[in-house]
Amino acid sequence: MSFEYHPVCNMKCTYCSEVYYGGVRPKFDIIGFADSVERVSPDLHIAWGGGEPTALRDFDQVFSFAQERFQPKTQRIFTNALKYSPVIQAAVDERRVSLTTSIDAGTADTFEKIRRSSGMEKVFKHLQAYSRQSPDLVTIKYIFVSENHASMELDGFVDKIIAHDLQACSFLISTDFKIENEIFSYLDSIMYLFFRLQEIGVGAVSLDDHVFARLKERGFAGLQAEETPDPDRKMIKDRIQKSLDRFAGSDVILWGTGEFARRLLDNPSFRRNFNVIKVVDPSQTRHGMDFQGHTVRPVSDIGLDETNIVIGSVNFYGEVFNELKRMQIDRTRVVPPFLVY
Repeated sequence: MSFEYHPVCNMKCTYCSEVYYGGVRPKFDIIGFADSVERVSPDLHIAWGGGEPTALRDFDQVFSFAQERFQPKTQRIFTNALKYSPVIQAAVDERRVSLTTSIDAGTADTFEKIRRSSGMEKVFKHLQAYSRQSPDLVTIKYIFVSENHASMELDGFVDKIIAHDLQACSFLISTDFKIENEIFSYLDSIMYLFFRLQEIGVGAVSLDDHVFARLKERGFAGLQAEETPDPDRKMIKDRIQKSLDRFAGSDVILWGTGEFARRLLDNPSFRRNFNVIKVVDPSQTRHGMDFQGHTVRPVSDIGLDETNIVIGSVNFYGEVFNELKRMQIDRTRVVPPFLVY
């Protein structure tokens, strides 16, 4: 179920459109509409978007009503975090909701250029508060555009993450889907940010479908082809090669039975590089089912041996990574997401 019922927003991001920040307020009773729903699935997932969900004065009331009325299995709020919400804070602390926030900058000037807001420091402080008790439920997104891919900008972003103690959060790297022809020039920067986040102790760093598509088209040959004196590019090449040496050709356990996991098993490149010996999923309703020729097993079957693990999800990468951590699985067994395109 998706609550995206208005285009009111307190930012005007350059990669967005008036469809999402045009300012037209809802002209119907959202609580009355929700209350008219007679039955929902016990596996209900609710997504909150907009516009900006917290920009409406009645958000706290609507959010609280939906939680009590539907008792969703999971919820995710897509918020810019410019406005702090005690209701969201309580829900995160009670582990009833996760949230995703895009920041897209490492300096206040670039943040203002891209987000049309001077509230960068507010956003970081609010994320620090939201994540204090359950950082694994907070995903910080970096969307690459023409203004924010320089190394200095990315280093500034990493410094902000350290300063606000956000290393235990999940991170998602993306690109503006409207500038496909420029994305290839950002791949080095994307990989630079990926490895810089790893350097500061971030475990859950994933790439979204836009980045996966570009990596698939370019391949690692494009990232590694020429010798370069640039220390940043040399670092990227060395890290990629080290990952290839560590994981390519290995047996793996695939976590997940969703659409992304299905696409992986259909991908000839993935099948050449990895030998899937087991598929696991946390949902009991899927255990014993056939999934692309594999019998789905419970995640407890992963075991504590040295078999590598592929997280077959983009949207829930952080949640899966942190579940593996709770299961005391060595994080070095997790195949980096940039290798599975």
